[in-house]
Amino acid sequence: MAVRIGAPLRLFWRIHRAFMRVTGGRFGRVGAMPALLLTTRGRKSGEKRDVALNHVLDGARREQLWSRIVQLDPAYAEYQRRTKRRLAVVVLDPI
Repeated sequence: MAVRIGAPLRLFWRIHRAFMRVTGGRFGRVGAMPALLLTTRGRKSGEKRDVALNHVLDGARREQLWSRIVQLDPAYAEYQRRTKRRLAVVVLDPI
């Protein structure tokens, strides 16, 4: 069964993406987690779409950070239980 996303969360994500665009990504944390604004173009429509992402980990580091993520926001544990796919854990390192 897919996770249902309510209107308030959709609105938050829309505002968050707009805020990241306006600030050039300088202010884009979601709680304690930094985020990256990825702009893609629809294959058929050609329309630009922004997705806020946080670069994917595996192994012990992933498990350590996943525990921290769930500690910061327990809703992620519920999200993981309700989906078949393994949720990605991503680290953003400044360059």
